[in-house]
Amino acid sequence: MPLKRGSAMSVIRPVRWLLALAALTIVLAAAPASAQTCKVTSTPAFGTVKIDNMASIGEASTKATIEFECPESDTIKEVLICAYIEPVDAQSPVHQNANHFYQRQSGNNSRLAWQADFGSGETGMLKLTKTAGPLKGSLSLKITYPDYLHQDLMRAGTYRSTYRLVSETIDPGMGGCPETPAKGDRSSTINFDLTTEVLPICQLESKGKQATNFDPIDFGKRGSIFAAEAADGTIRAATVIDVRCTYETDYKLDLSDGKNFENGTRHMRIDNSGSTLAYQLLNATGSGAPSPWSTVSGKGNTVNTINQYKVEGQLTTPLAVAPAAGSYVDTIVVTLTF
Repeated sequence: MPLKRGSAMSVIRPVRWLLALAALTIVLAAAPASAQTCKVTSTPAFGTVKIDNMASIGEASTKATIEFECPESDTIKEVLICAYIEPVDAQSPVHQNANHFYQRQSGNNSRLAWQADFGSGETGMLKLTKTAGPLKGSLSLKITYPDYLHQDLMRAGTYRSTYRLVSETIDPGMGGCPETPAKGDRSSTINFDLTTEVLPICQLESKGKQATNFDPIDFGKRGSIFAAEAADGTIRAATVIDVRCTYETDYKLDLSDGKNFENGTRHMRIDNSGSTLAYQLLNATGSGAPSPWSTVSGKGNTVNTINQYKVEGQLTTPLAVAPAAGSYVDTIVVTLTF
C-alpha cells in the first residue's frame, strides 16, 4: 500500500506543475507593449527666431528633432509613442486649440501666437519596430507663426517661454494616439524653451495689402470757367492711407510738398507747360472738421488692425484767371517713420 500511494503522488504532482506553467504563459502573452516607457534622449533646441517684417510673421519657422529610446526588452517588438505639448505656466497659455500657444513678454500684456507641427497633426505619433538593439527613433517638431491677421497684442521685443513635451508609450494595437495624454506611469516629460525676437515693424497699406501707391486724389473733369468761379472749398476729393504696426510701436506719417511746391503752396501742373493749379491737403481723419495736413504721430494698434487716415485734397478757388485746358498732376510721397 505505501508503494501505491507513492505512485499516485508521482502522477499528480507533474499535472499541477504543468497547470502552473500554462497560467504563467498566458500572463506573459497578454503583456502590452506599453509595459515599458520610452524616454526622450535629447532636449529640443530651436535657437532664436527673428521676425523683422510683416511678411515674416507668417513665414518664420524653426525646427528641432526629438530623439526617443526605449528600454531593452526581449518580449516587446513594437511600440507607439505619442507626443504632446503643454504650457508650463499661465505665462504661455493655450491659444485656440491643442497645438496653438501664446508666448509672453515679461511685465506686459504682449503675446505672440505660434503653432506646433509634428507632421502628423496636433499630436506627434511615432511607431517603432524592433530590428536589432534597443528601440530608437525620432520625431521632427516644427514651430510656425500665424500671419499678422491672426495675431493681436504682438509688441516688439523678446518673447521667451518654457513648454513641456509629454510623451506616452502605448500599445500599437490601440490604433492611434488619444487627443490628450493620460499622464499615467507610461508618461515621460521634458521641458524646452522657445525664444522669439520681434523687431519694431510698420508698413503702409492700401486695401489690405502693402502699398507702393495709393488711390489718387482725383478732382474729376471740370470746366475752366467753373473751376475759376468755384467757391472756396467746393472742389474736393480724398484718398485713404492705412498704417499697420506692431502693437504700440510709435510712428510718424508725413506727406511731401509735391513736385511743384512754390511760395508755401502745392501745385498741380500740366506736363511740359507752365500752367498750374494750386491745392492744399487736409487731414480729414475722424469726425472733426478737416485741418491742413501736418506730420501725424501715431501708435500701432493690435497688429491685426490698421490705423486709417483720410487725406483730402482741396482746389484753391476762386481763381483770378480761368486755367488752361489739360490734365493737371502732382505726386506726393508718403513717408512712414518708426
